[in-house]
Amino acid sequence: MKTLSLLIPLVTIGFGLVGCNDNAEQLVAPDSQAEAISLAKGGPIHYANGNGHVALEFVPGVGFVPVDKSWDILRVFTFNASLYEDGSVKGRVMNIPAPVIPGNHLNGEVTQLVVDGNKAKVMFVDEGVHYGFVVIDNGEGENAQMDRITGLWGEPLPMPPFPTKEEMYSFTPDQVISALGGTTPLYQGNAQVK
Repeated sequence: MKTLSLLIPLVTIGFGLVGCNDNAEQLVAPDSQAEAISLAKGGPIHYANGNGHVALEFVPGVGFVPVDKSWDILRVFTFNASLYEDGSVKGRVMNIPAPVIPGNHLNGEVTQLVVDGNKAKVMFVDEGVHYGFVVIDNGEGENAQMDRITGLWGEPLPMPPFPTKEEMYSFTPDQVISALGGTTPLYQGNAQVK
């Protein structure tokens, strides 16, 4: 019996030493359990997602611009975008007018995500046309301010002083906010940016 009780600790120590060598790299712990799971699964390094109602009005020659809240022109807006370590992106954006007008909605695939703090620029393509917007995550909880979103830029719409497609893809979130004339609240919804 003594032999068995001495053998178990020695085997345990032996298994522990098998993985050790002089060339072992220093391990760095992730900031959170969620980040550890994300990295282990090859998950996104940044993401932006959300939904809500947006008060945007279509102005010919300009595009969708933010306006004061009016239930007549609220659009249902939902999006999810993920940026991976290799630079690839995945996600979808939907923008549906209320009331629903056939043929007047967007359902596109994300082509770019740029995260800067609590702001995210999302570019997407629907039926070969490029669109973009910026969302601002103002935190969670009942004391947090409403999250915000810019107007929706669209490729066939740019006219001076609005940016070109190349500028939109190269702009930071703050440059897009400035170029599109500010932001509007994301009503009855939430945005998350990481």
